[in-house]
Amino acid sequence: MSTQPQHHDTPRTRTLVVIGQAALREEVERVIGRLRTVGEVVAIGTFGQLQSEALDEFGAFIVGEAFDDGSPTDVVGLIREHRDEAPILVALVDDPDGICAVMLDRGADECVNLNDDHRMHLLRTTFEKHIELGRIKHENLRLQAALARSLAELKRKNRELEEQAERLEMIASTDLLTSLANRWRLQERMNPMFAEATRYGDDLACLMVDLDDFKNINDTLGHQTGDDLLTAVGRIIIEQVRASDIAARIGGDEFVIIMPRTTAHTAAALAERIRNQFSRHSNTITEDQCTCGMSVGIASISLSKPLDAKQLLSHADNALYAAKRSRTHGVMLCGSDGVTAEPISGQHR
Repeated sequence: MSTQPQHHDTPRTRTLVVIGQAALREEVERVIGRLRTVGEVVAIGTFGQLQSEALDEFGAFIVGEAFDDGSPTDVVGLIREHRDEAPILVALVDDPDGICAVMLDRGADECVNLNDDHRMHLLRTTFEKHIELGRIKHENLRLQAALARSLAELKRKNRELEEQAERLEMIASTDLLTSLANRWRLQERMNPMFAEATRYGDDLACLMVDLDDFKNINDTLGHQTGDDLLTAVGRIIIEQVRASDIAARIGGDEFVIIMPRTTAHTAAALAERIRNQFSRHSNTITEDQCTCGMSVGIASISLSKPLDAKQLLSHADNALYAAKRSRTHGVMLCGSDGVTAEPISGQHR
């Protein structure tokens, strides 16, 4: 049996009445069905009927007693298993065995004594109170869920923005052809590295690298071959340098490597490894149609005593110029005057 009140603007709650005593069940159904906060009222009288109901379709429950096939505590327990947040009101004519306390323990919200002369008024007001509390609880849960979703979405967007910022920073500071740092990134890192080295009395080495006859490669074999050579240089340098070093492409075929806490001898050994590997790769790339060598100039704080990072770079450039003019030495070290350069010798080992 069900009761459907006339339409109201107030949101209404579909209610299930579960009372074994027929007369009481019908009275409760009629009284509750008149409430403006209640929608359809469905009234049943057995535990078996309760088991066949779609309990998740109800927003509130009134449970009584006098069941032939179960106890009121069974009814409350089953409802609470399916509807964790819905209000459950227990309506008892008497309670000699203290069953109300057990039902509250099973999950009921409140018990109403129907022995009172104003029992139906008490039932109505108590039920409306719990309907409103249920709506407030439901709304709070909805708002909490919406807030959680909003926070999760905000975190997701923040992660995306952070990742995008990292990508943009990487793009802005990276030479896309060689995957090395670009000139801007080198300039950003050089001054702090030089300041730290001078503060703690450490050495700092700078390698200036330039390809020999690179223009001839572009003119003879084309710019794609030239790009392949530059890509190979970038890959070789990345494989050889340490995480604490910074390697950058600063021009067409010019590269710089800054190595903290590094002596000239260690820097020269790195330069020779890079040159040897490049020699092997360049012959493969050009298919021996043209030769492309590599010259390296090295300067360090302990060798030429530069005043700042810019001067250290200038000293390495002077050594590179000397290496390119030399027919026999591909790696040159800047001298103490910061201008002249000499090849690797025993005094630097």
